[in-house]
Amino acid sequence: MTETGELAEKDMPGRTRVRTLLIEPLEAQGMRRKASVTVEAHRERLGKLAERLAYMSPSGLQALREVLARLGEGPRRDVWPSDLVILRYAEGIETPPPAGNRLLISYMRSAAGREAWARSPFEAAELARYLVRSKRPPPGEDARRGIRSRAAERAKDVASAERRKGQGRASEDDLRLLAEWEMGRARVHALVFPSEPEMGGG
Repeated sequence: MTETGELAEKDMPGRTRVRTLLIEPLEAQGMRRKASVTVEAHRERLGKLAERLAYMSPSGLQALREVLARLGEGPRRDVWPSDLVILRYAEGIETPPPAGNRLLISYMRSAAGREAWARSPFEAAELARYLVRSKRPPPGEDARRGIRSRAAERAKDVASAERRKGQGRASEDDLRLLAEWEMGRARVHALVFPSEPEMGGG
């Protein structure tokens, strides 16, 4: 797959990614509903499954697709396996986040999270804090302006601490702030780019 294709997959909303990379390819290969299940019930089931697997990365979904392609039920091995089987294998590939963190994971992996990081890792970090605190995406420009303002203050504090450290006069608070930021930056980078190690700091 091209780099452009990989980026497009990462930018998809989580449920869309599940449908595009897992459900639709398996159906194209012949995976079908149980005869005893109505079309409507099957559609609803797959919708709920997409929601539960929305935390998974593109590579994780592709690995799960390869596993499920061999686990079909029925005489022809072409009937969707149970949710229990699907979720057990999914968790073996990628551990799901706590329920309250699913918005954080999917939003930070979306185009909005990547764009925030591109502007400033501090902005991405403040966006993540907002999602954890508010349990919803920023609803408008006022909220986004507040995130950018807090990010600018945080960046200024870190830059001042780094300057004092470079001059050999950093306080314990400065060193603690810098250590916290390095850990925080690494966590946010892992949220935004789950399969890419960060190259250097700064």
